[in-house]
Amino acid sequence: MDTYKVIVDSGLPSGTRAIGCGCDAENTISDLTAIGDAILTPSDPSPAGRCTHCGCLAYAETELLKMERAAPSMLSALKQAELFMAGFEDCDAQEDMAALEAVRDAITKAEG
Repeated sequence: MDTYKVIVDSGLPSGTRAIGCGCDAENTISDLTAIGDAILTPSDPSPAGRCTHCGCLAYAETELLKMERAAPSMLSALKQAELFMAGFEDCDAQEDMAALEAVRDAITKAEG
């Protein structure tokens, strides 16, 4: 197996929150220790270091990771909004119908 040495330089501010640790410790990327040995999967997010409390790999909380974590609850909220708004389909308000179509379009895109 090939091995590589990784130098972590996220370019993010040192106060950026670190997430993904199993112990739920509050870390920033400047708190983390060196990664050391780890098996990384291509195309997965790269860890920013290890948690100082438990040693788990931790990741910088980027906008993309925030959205990935929020996506399931956002989709659920859209589905609830669709159910609520569907009760108004019989009315002629074009604004309401446009909003309902926008919600349905977002659900379709989210589900692939």
